[in-house]
Amino acid sequence: MVGRYVAQHFRNKELVIDKAKTCQTNKTESFLIKFIIPANFTSSNNVVRFYGNFSVVQQIRPPLELTLVAYRCTLDLQNCQRYNAVQVPKICSFLADTNSFWSPFVRSIEPTVKCPLQPATYVFKDSAFDLSFFTSFPLDGYTWQVTMKLYSTAVTPKKEVFCFAAQATLKTVRRP
Repeated sequence: MVGRYVAQHFRNKELVIDKAKTCQTNKTESFLIKFIIPANFTSSNNVVRFYGNFSVVQQIRPPLELTLVAYRCTLDLQNCQRYNAVQVPKICSFLADTNSFWSPFVRSIEPTVKCPLQPATYVFKDSAFDLSFFTSFPLDGYTWQVTMKLYSTAVTPKKEVFCFAAQATLKTVRRP
């Protein structure tokens, strides 16, 4: 019992973001949100920090909708399968929320990110997103590829205004 406690005490799960970038598709040039240079980030201790800026090139009218698609891949990336997809409507209410785990991240961006999204250069100011929430899920043993697409549903058909792709692995790390 003591040995198990000691082993668990010195090992923690850490979700490591290996890659994060704007999706490269035939729609990339038409995105209304653009990173002038590739996304700059660090990932350690279950916190991902973003640096630099992004631009909104024209007003993006609500309602906004987010689609997340997760692919579960072998660690060597030789085999991937679609694992789950989540559609989140009414993103503007999420941006306005002040009491959620994502709120500090949204508030760290200047100028304020709110709907409708206005044309501007938005700067990441000490922009950290705590990923520890996700370490309680059974993500071990796989590499996860997640695509996040943002749509404006103010027009028909809905318009994809941004796409972001990330790759992460849940690792067990030894702590002194």
